[in-house]
Amino acid sequence: MIAENVCYFPALQEIHRIVREGLLGDVLLAEGEYVHDCRDILYNRDDGLGGGTDSIPSWRDALQPIQYSTHELGPLLMILNDRIVSVSCMDSTFPAKDKCKVANTQIALFKTAGGRTIRELVAFKISRQPGHHFYCLYGTEGSVETDRYRWYENLKLYSERTSTEKTLSDIPTSLMHPDAPPEAQAGGHGTSKYYMVEDFVRSIVDDTQPFLDVHKALDMTVPGICAADSARQDGRLVTVPNMTVQE
Repeated sequence: MIAENVCYFPALQEIHRIVREGLLGDVLLAEGEYVHDCRDILYNRDDGLGGGTDSIPSWRDALQPIQYSTHELGPLLMILNDRIVSVSCMDSTFPAKDKCKVANTQIALFKTAGGRTIRELVAFKISRQPGHHFYCLYGTEGSVETDRYRWYENLKLYSERTSTEKTLSDIPTSLMHPDAPPEAQAGGHGTSKYYMVEDFVRSIVDDTQPFLDVHKALDMTVPGICAADSARQDGRLVTVPNMTVQE
């Protein structure tokens, strides 16, 4: 089971409900952004993860941003019940003023088995505060997106099925699940990690299939690895293998 806690955020679960109930019609395009200025932790300083110097790049320098794509790609694939078949990725990289080799930003265009397109941006060396996630889905009958400035607190919805007004309506959300017990907040990131771990433990106790099994974990992770490979080849289209097919 992949520890992709964003799939358990109430805002993403609400988007899942909206799509599942058909309020957007058929989803054609999805977008995700993960912007997080990590320049202060790109070095092997003593931050509890090992190290002790401020001049040697850490293990993060070996990880191109788009490889860490599951925070955006994972929830979108969950919501769409789809998988990636190919990807093209480009990066913005300027002459480094330090020893870090990681790209400043990377943008990938993914094609899904269902014929959809997903655009994803990941940036770890960029000046933007605070960091943020952004999700958007466009369908034949509506669209839904997170608020760019309050991404886990509010959704913007337009649906031809529920309104004749050509405006976006607000749907309040929260980091906290309304029915979560008090101890659920101990895991951080609201109450998402509590339910993520509960799913994993429950699948062992009850001997049932977890929501995020090994196949979904690969579907959410392998496309990012292929996207990084595409970026190294100046955006060449790379086929993403179907990891659930057994030889």
